[in-house]
Amino acid sequence: MDPASQIFVVPHFHYDVAWITTEKENLRRVYKILSKVIEIMKRDEDFKFLVDQGYYLEKVKQEKHELFNQLAERIQEGRIEVVNAGYVMPDLNLVSPLVIEKNYEIMNNFAKKEFHTRPQVAWMIDCFGHPGIMPKIARDAGLRYYVFWRGMIEPKCKQDFFWEGINGSRILVHWMKQSYSLFGSRFKKLDEAVQVLNPTTNIAAVPFGDDFFIPQEKLIQQVHKTKCAKFATPSEVFKEIEKHQDKLRTVKGEMLSNYANFRGYYSSRVSLKQLYRHAERNFLNSQNTEEEWKNLLYSTFHDLIGGTGIDKIYPTAKRKLRRLIGKEREVACGKLYPGKLRNMFSLELRAESGDLYHSKPSRFLATPPDSSIIKKCLQDSSLEISIQTNFQFPEHVLKLVVDTGVREGILTQYYWNQASTERKLDTLYALNGFFEYKNQDGTGFRFRSDDCFDYEVKRTGKVYLTLVRSVQILSHGDAGPRIRCPKAEELGKHRFEVSINPIGAQQIL
Repeated sequence: MDPASQIFVVPHFHYDVAWITTEKENLRRVYKILSKVIEIMKRDEDFKFLVDQGYYLEKVKQEKHELFNQLAERIQEGRIEVVNAGYVMPDLNLVSPLVIEKNYEIMNNFAKKEFHTRPQVAWMIDCFGHPGIMPKIARDAGLRYYVFWRGMIEPKCKQDFFWEGINGSRILVHWMKQSYSLFGSRFKKLDEAVQVLNPTTNIAAVPFGDDFFIPQEKLIQQVHKTKCAKFATPSEVFKEIEKHQDKLRTVKGEMLSNYANFRGYYSSRVSLKQLYRHAERNFLNSQNTEEEWKNLLYSTFHDLIGGTGIDKIYPTAKRKLRRLIGKEREVACGKLYPGKLRNMFSLELRAESGDLYHSKPSRFLATPPDSSIIKKCLQDSSLEISIQTNFQFPEHVLKLVVDTGVREGILTQYYWNQASTERKLDTLYALNGFFEYKNQDGTGFRFRSDDCFDYEVKRTGKVYLTLVRSVQILSHGDAGPRIRCPKAEELGKHRFEVSINPIGAQQIL
């Protein structure tokens, strides 16, 4: 590093509502971490820290009132910063933009009410990819800065840049290229952590923490003894970066690459995802109390809605969702479809060697399960596809295949009518909102489903929608421990609804 370089060490811990341990266990760890932080700050006036999610802060207030008051004092002093990861840190690909907005709003309101502060930083450090609408959502929530790790579309890019989203909104970004667990976890020596960074300017921002990381005195002393190093909050780092903003490039697009990212979670634990979408649909069409919103947001936490945790963390999420759901969803009514497009549809079943994070279908095609595909034509000229299956195939993936007849077409993703972006063919994406696949002349089809959670459009014109993905373990080792998850096999009866609308000259009948 240049002798004039500035090394900013940012202490933090990453909080999971529940993952490979339960919510109750994780909260005990939170109380221990925050108590340690307060203890350190009593004797070290230069130590800084941050807090990021409203859910655990509420629990601290309810269960550890004195600790909460001490946190509030340090926040008022500017030694602890409140950043905004939401009420919980959600998955950004599987939930509605309106729900992400509410997640930020509730955290903003909590920070204002309890700490008299306004978060400046979107702290999305463990989200599994970042759709292109996020710069707008973050800026609309009053957030000036954005921090993330997974999904970077240009892995050779330096760490600080402006991110321009799909509607032109821009936000200043710090990309944790070496993950959020750099110093204190991956490296025990500060100089080694600094060496692997690729800073844009002379500012090196070093995350000091990990999942439920307790600050260690010997590591803190390393920082004090290192020339040009100091503890800092995220906003302090960004204010220094802004001094060099004329040197920063602009990166456009969606942060959805395979860099430190996952794709298999799009369709893990489909029964939970369907339950969430049912509750979410009810919410977006009704008035709800803040407490009801919090019960919905609980399930948007990335390892819950993503389906990437151990089996025993999901009953709590399901109970909260069921309390939010009224009557059973209605099945679309219409006459059976006799037209020429009825042969577009088929089912594909493949063996799979993946885990809750990674989808690795083999080339081996199996006999599709005992399933039925019912096609109905509705009054709005849409084709409603209903699939019912009794799935009994562990470690297999079942997909609906739709042969559109459109070759080398244009694929456009729509985020619940808020924004749209063109996407690549032969690439797996989360299905959130709806997408269109069209010829150059504008004819084609629109796909919408609250029951399917990923899609891939091939250059051949075939659209693949995952229905059930059955896995048996949490991870093969690169995303977590190897823990058996029998409930993730998703064996049993399932029902899926897919709506397909013709676009342009194409007609259903």
